[in-house]
Amino acid sequence: MASTTHTTWTNQTVDLLKTNLHIDCKPVLKQLIPDTLEKGIRLVSLQTKPTEGSRHLRLDAWYYIRRVSVEDVLRALRDTGFWTQWLQKEVERVMETQKVYHVVVRGNDPKFMPLGIRDGQDVVTDYIVEGFEAILEEVDKYLFEELSDPASVRLAMADHSFDQMLRAYYLNGKQDKDATLHLVGRLRGGSNLLHTCIKEGYVETLRLLLDEFTIESQSLAPWRALAEPLRPVGQFKVSAFHRAVFDGRPECLQELVLWALRHGHDIKELRNVEERNDYAAPTKGLTCLELAEQSKNMLCYNILAPLFGVLAKEGATDVNPREVRVEQRALPRVEAESQGTPLFVCLADEKHDWAWVIEVIKSFKKEKMQSFDSSQIVIRLENLILEEDATEVQAEELLAETADMHLEANACTWKTDRTNLNFFKVVVDRLSTPSTDHLPALLPRKVQIPSVAAEDLSATEEEDVDLEVGQLFLQYVAICGRWLGFVGAH
Repeated sequence: MASTTHTTWTNQTVDLLKTNLHIDCKPVLKQLIPDTLEKGIRLVSLQTKPTEGSRHLRLDAWYYIRRVSVEDVLRALRDTGFWTQWLQKEVERVMETQKVYHVVVRGNDPKFMPLGIRDGQDVVTDYIVEGFEAILEEVDKYLFEELSDPASVRLAMADHSFDQMLRAYYLNGKQDKDATLHLVGRLRGGSNLLHTCIKEGYVETLRLLLDEFTIESQSLAPWRALAEPLRPVGQFKVSAFHRAVFDGRPECLQELVLWALRHGHDIKELRNVEERNDYAAPTKGLTCLELAEQSKNMLCYNILAPLFGVLAKEGATDVNPREVRVEQRALPRVEAESQGTPLFVCLADEKHDWAWVIEVIKSFKKEKMQSFDSSQIVIRLENLILEEDATEVQAEELLAETADMHLEANACTWKTDRTNLNFFKVVVDRLSTPSTDHLPALLPRKVQIPSVAAEDLSATEEEDVDLEVGQLFLQYVAICGRWLGFVGAH
């Protein structure tokens, strides 16, 4: 059997071998291959690059993965003549806190060869990974990428090798606490399998997950649980019920409600986190019914009404489904909110500039701001494309108009990096002023306006800007801590 070795190195354990001039890492890895082929979990995987050898084709290949122990590595070092007492101590030290997995990919198996001549060599590629990154790629391939097709999801879950992979991942976690369970249904956080089904409106796949792949239906094989409808996820602690309501997915919500009734779950006390204080502690949460009313998704409200013991609304429609909100979020605009409550939105026309932005904020302050605490107001510039750089005078005026507020820019584009430089100059200048107050005059509490630049500066200009920013940064670090009310600048 011909053999070549390609090594992907990660973190301490393998770095220790890679950077040691007295070790040839290839035979060390090769020594691990027989046990990985015999004891590892075997999967079928499409190669990411052509198999080495006489036929350069991307084929299906056997994919083996095995967690290696300290003793496995030390035995390989002994068998190849590279062992030393110092190296043993270092391997034991770094592998005490790091899980290391050996991966072997065998290409050109006759089972996977295309029709025609089958004389390709069985080439072995092996490498080391930390954690279960390689296995999670398989989860992406067989579950996330096939999520629109329930038959494909069922087929993947019926595969014995795939099931054993999920089991190995589960057993790799701690089963004594819910927070430390290793379940593939929790991967990607708020974009996990269940929530993605809801976002994309994959009702048939959602029904499959609820019927066959929840903790309730997989109590004897918990690693097969792909959906946890009651579990809150993300910063706002969103349950699947809140997700369906917020995204305006009445068909998905109906499936979730039927599942809850079938298993005797009371969803009335499920609350998200709608607002937090300055210390990130939750201050307000909504039930899914309250969220439906606030979002004006009244079809969803009516589905929930019987569970909450309230009357349904007549003429109900979902005003703000996901598609509408996604479209609205992409519009260029200036908006203001206070503690999560929208106060003002002004859409930009085709020709908007820094003078327009300043005038919009002045208009908001004159018309809407009087009854609100300025320290709780967030001014956001969203999706704006400014074709000219902000001058230092414009930066001074914009920061003055948003004084004591929070100023943010999201998905905006400035002409060049000089815009950020001019804002940074003004921030540092105002932080340098003497005062006994919690915040300098004419400065927001928070300035967060990172952006991409539409145009590159010349090499000379870029060097000058970098030098000036470096000098300003040193001043900023020295003075920003004086002001207890100043959150920071990005």
